[in-house]
Amino acid sequence: MGAKRGQATVTLRHVAEVAGVSAQTVSCVVNNTGSVSDDVRVRVREIADRLGYRPNLYAKAMRTGRSRTAEQKIRW
Repeated sequence: MGAKRGQATVTLRHVAEVAGVSAQTVSCVVNNTGSVSDDVRVRVREIADRLGYRPNLYAKAMRTGRSRTAEQKIRW
């Protein structure tokens, strides 16, 4: 799960910077929430894939108090 030794972890903020959108917009795309235009949604997904972005499931579990380990797939 995380970055390999010597590799930097790509964060939501990195994706936002490259895509030219806010971190909140990237969050909405990743979580499939909010109203984000289709062209922005596609652009953010493509950039996230190209950069190798993967949500930090440990951080999410700490934030939400739930691990949901059986459901941990990226669902675009």
